[in-house]
Amino acid sequence: VEKGILPLPISELIKREYEGQLLTKETHGMHFANISAAPTIVETVRPRTPSEFIVLTDFSITPGVAVNNIRLTVDRDNDAAYINALQTYSLATTMGMRCFIPAMTELTLYLTAVAPGLAADIRFTIWRVKLTNLLRYRFGLLAKDELPVPEVADKVLAGII
Repeated sequence: VEKGILPLPISELIKREYEGQLLTKETHGMHFANISAAPTIVETVRPRTPSEFIVLTDFSITPGVAVNNIRLTVDRDNDAAYINALQTYSLATTMGMRCFIPAMTELTLYLTAVAPGLAADIRFTIWRVKLTNLLRYRFGLLAKDELPVPEVADKVLAGII
C-alpha cells in the first residue's frame, strides 16, 4: 500500500483473477431483420458446468439513427434489466462497448425498437471463466471459514488479491 501499487487497479485485477482462469472466449454475431417494441431475445447464455461462470465483456450493434431508438437490455442472473434499454444508435459494430458483467446462472440480451420492422446486427463477446475458491468468496458463494486459507478473505476484502 505504501508503494502505491495496492489496491490493484481494476484492469490488473481482471487480468490476474479472471483472464488467468479463462476457459474460452466466444464472440457471437447475429442479424435481426424485424425488431419491434416487444423485446426480441438476442440470446440467453448459461454456464456449461457448475464450476464456471460467464462474463459479458463487450458488445456492439449496427449504428443507426436516434429516431429508430433501438435499445439493448441485459438481464443477468436474477437481476432483470441490469442494463436497461441502453440506446444503441451511437454504437458501431467496428468499435464495441467494453464492459465486465459476470453472471453465475444466465445472461440474456434483448433488443427493442420504437417502430416495427427495423433491422440491426449485434456482436458480443462472452468469457467462460473457471470458478475458483477466491472468486466463490468474492461472489459470496463461500463463507470465510469455508476457505482453505481463511486469511485470504481479508486480502480479498482489502483489494490486495
